[in-house]
Amino acid sequence: MRILITAPSLDVSNNVSGISMVANTILSNADKDHLYYHYLLGRPDHAPGWYWPLLLIKQLIGYPFFLRSNQIDCVHQNLPFNAKGILREYIINLISVWCGRPVLLHIHGGEGLVNGISSRFLNRLVNKMFRRSSQVLVLSALEQKVIQKSYPTVHVSFLSNAIDTDYYLRKEPRSNVLPGILFLGRIENNKGLNEIIQAIREVYKQHRFTFSLCGEGPERERMVNECREIMGTDFQYEGVVCGEKKLQIMHRSSIFVLPSYYEGLPMSLLECMASGLVPVVTEVGSMKEVVKSGENGLHVKTHDAKDLAEKLGFLISHPEVLDSMAENAVYSVRKNFGIKDYMKRLGAIYDSLFSQQKLLNKN
Repeated sequence: MRILITAPSLDVSNNVSGISMVANTILSNADKDHLYYHYLLGRPDHAPGWYWPLLLIKQLIGYPFFLRSNQIDCVHQNLPFNAKGILREYIINLISVWCGRPVLLHIHGGEGLVNGISSRFLNRLVNKMFRRSSQVLVLSALEQKVIQKSYPTVHVSFLSNAIDTDYYLRKEPRSNVLPGILFLGRIENNKGLNEIIQAIREVYKQHRFTFSLCGEGPERERMVNECREIMGTDFQYEGVVCGEKKLQIMHRSSIFVLPSYYEGLPMSLLECMASGLVPVVTEVGSMKEVVKSGENGLHVKTHDAKDLAEKLGFLISHPEVLDSMAENAVYSVRKNFGIKDYMKRLGAIYDSLFSQQKLLNKN
């Protein structure tokens, strides 16, 4: 079966994207029965403003030709549930159905899952996408309830993201003497950057620790300058990381911080937990289900730098609690988010959609 999967650039040097990480994971674990074709959709991080509209037009025009020339059997369409994502993906969804391809519409969190879609126009587009798609997939049972409440006529299934847990497992004790905090992801305000800066400022007055910032985004320069001013050489900006360097940074860290305003199920969260980092995150998106506060991590209130500072300070000053939560984090990810089961379930979904489409074509 030939499957087209939509995602921004899979090259981490061009784009820091959770959807790209999911797509890369699927592609690298594909079985012999499912042949994947990546179709580039989305803006590169460093693309100038004038170039992006031209690139988007090129992507949309080229899409139906790509479907036909590669004899695609099924479309795995990844949708960020926000205004920009809905507008772009609506067109892709429409073209896919016009070309007679079954669509797996895979929602990856976004502001719309937290605050809802207030625009009537956008809600009409969402309803049409849902009705046209052969399958709608979200990242957790919690997100399934949110979508079904807002769109009660839509049948929604859930499949949590997954990783190769063996790859991220820490083989040796943490090498860093000081406690290490890690941010790994897109550096933009909705990730809770202001709260991170304020919390670090407060905690660093009482405790010494290191802070590693990994990723790229519009707030990189501000974040780097402010953290460097607060922490000096205890702060390191590592840029966009992957492979062995990424593993080394995770393995020398002890706390993963992500006080986002909205999320789906970040791959970075699963990766860091599998590496033995204790997550300190907000209760948004599927993070609420993955992180059990007080057991394998801690929850913090959204937009609350004081709460974040208190939770970080508590973990740094109680290493025995940190170690216990780290063990639980590793166990929970290995038990519930392994890649082998994920790929089996995803393959079964593809096969079901393809079989349904063949029956429709016969009739």
